[in-house]
Amino acid sequence: MNEEMLKIRKEMEELAQKTGNGDFIHALNRFLYRPVNELYIPIPDSKKFHMAHPDFFAPGAGLFQKGSAKLLLPKEKRGFDLVFEPSGDSIRAYITQDGGKAIESEGKQSYLGEWLLRGVFQLKPYEPLTKKRLEELGYSAMQLYKVRGSNAVHIKFISLEDNGKQEEE
Repeated sequence: MNEEMLKIRKEMEELAQKTGNGDFIHALNRFLYRPVNELYIPIPDSKKFHMAHPDFFAPGAGLFQKGSAKLLLPKEKRGFDLVFEPSGDSIRAYITQDGGKAIESEGKQSYLGEWLLRGVFQLKPYEPLTKKRLEELGYSAMQLYKVRGSNAVHIKFISLEDNGKQEEE
């Protein structure tokens, strides 16, 4: 979204707030934004990663249809437990989108957003989780890893100082 569009959106939000009409404000936000808790986790260089590690998330989850960026297995077969560290809380998730470039929660895409945005980071509705906000909290990266003896994929947010540490694979 370009600067002018962001400015217009902000002006619309401010005008809606001035009305004091909660139903109108809610309807406008639904129009201007994705659903409040909709979230996915991007996987950088996903196709390259999946080609090198097709079984990382689930057996065969990273395999592609021949000559395509479409994932081979149906979404039901690309699922795995996603464990948030350090709490140990988990949800079911799966690999999705062309090139397997995203992790989404199973059932409803909003489960992941509710879990991370509201539960972990305690953000207000429509408050974005930005790089700046993560840095303010002392995080510079997100790490996905597996632990020996478990098929679950663990996720944790790390600081620059932790960036070079490797988890047990």
